[in-house]
Amino acid sequence: MAGRGFSGAHRTPVAVDAFSGFLECSPGSVRAGEASAMLGCQFVESGDLDAAKVRSECVVIGCDFFAQKSGREGLTEILRRLLPVPPQE
Repeated sequence: MAGRGFSGAHRTPVAVDAFSGFLECSPGSVRAGEASAMLGCQFVESGDLDAAKVRSECVVIGCDFFAQKSGREGLTEILRRLLPVPPQE
């Protein structure tokens, strides 16, 4: 998948474009769930938690087991970033 290398390189805008383009051109691909989950991860990294939440929820609902696992992990990370850190005593 074209976007995987971009993701590992932490080039979020390029990865978002690559994953979005892949999903637009190949929505029925067997890799669409994985690409969708990775796109959600890129949104988390860029701080766009609303877009990440939408993408992760779609993956959890409509994809294979491994993509669903990635989607659940994405939602967990979103919650971790949104919830306030408890004060240290």
